[in-house]
Amino acid sequence: MRRILFIINSPIIGGAERHTISLAKGLEEYGFEAEILALKPGPAGSPKSFNNFKITFPSKPGYFGQLAEVKSRLANNRIDMVFAVNQRPCLVAALSNFGKDNGGIAAVGVLHSTRMRNWKELALQIAHYPFFRSLTAIIFISHLQKAFWNKWGLRPSNSTVILNGINPERYSPAIRAQYREDTRKYYGWAPNDYVIAISAVMRPEKNHGQLLRVFSQLKQKGISAKLLMIGDGPKRQELEVIINSMGLTKDVSITGFVDDVRPHVAAADVGVICSTAIETLSLAALEIMGMGLPMVMSDIGGAAEIVDASCGRLFPSGDDSGLLSALVDFADPSLRNQAGAAASRVVKERFDERVMFAAYANYLNEVIEIHSTKQVRS
Repeated sequence: MRRILFIINSPIIGGAERHTISLAKGLEEYGFEAEILALKPGPAGSPKSFNNFKITFPSKPGYFGQLAEVKSRLANNRIDMVFAVNQRPCLVAALSNFGKDNGGIAAVGVLHSTRMRNWKELALQIAHYPFFRSLTAIIFISHLQKAFWNKWGLRPSNSTVILNGINPERYSPAIRAQYREDTRKYYGWAPNDYVIAISAVMRPEKNHGQLLRVFSQLKQKGISAKLLMIGDGPKRQELEVIINSMGLTKDVSITGFVDDVRPHVAAADVGVICSTAIETLSLAALEIMGMGLPMVMSDIGGAAEIVDASCGRLFPSGDDSGLLSALVDFADPSLRNQAGAAASRVVKERFDERVMFAAYANYLNEVIEIHSTKQVRS
């Protein structure tokens, strides 16, 4: 068994965190044993486990506590690789000086972000480049993402692209059929209601406010539409105020945090991701598509690697008219059924998590072997 210490920033269960936990479990089949360390506990109510996978935390708070915790784990455990997820964990991984003090431990970073939310965040990302480059390898999750960061000067000597994947049996049209009727009854929706779903942590970059504006315009066109917001997060209270002020309380439902999104997605007719930043290769989009729904996405990150005109629509980030036009298109049941069938095929053919697990296992084994060889030679 090869042991991997995964480091995440906090246990707010978004796409990067779910990807990490899925990967940690999936790699077991390939002879890897994983533990997950979150650098920060997250806000009140953040989960301490997910999908039965325990998340651990540093014994002392703050940056120096985080660094001390990682060094302690490496000193007291047989760790073959540190796998850092996004900016801060990559910094901690790099500064732990694995090669000299810990027997030549390989350190790999994976980046889940593309466009940053503002110039300050972009500058901070660029400031981390020396630390990213000092890692043994960097993994990008989208070809467009890699091209984006290469353009901005991040060109690590050892890098690869491994696309995200999901379980196509767990997220399938059959699962949608299993849950659909009961969930619609639960929310009080009529069979002919046009239900739009967004599955995303309620953070600023997920841009729920734009979807509410466009949803209101859709209602004004006389379309019998409902909106389901799957998830929770720091913007929830603000969004609830907006929903109330727009008179949409009877038409918009918020699930809060859920362990299993499938019953809720099953009730929908179309999925939306309208992020303005960070988004790269959305697991939420793949899950929605896998269940046989067309996907409407803002054209950032790797969205164009997921969606084309056969299975959904792309629109310029922040463009209300583009989002509205796409949602009006899929109010037509025949069009959305055709696109939904195509979406499910795309996921089966290109985004199966078993392919992703195999690609990670092969690459991580290669990185460990190359790094160990270099350590012996030095």
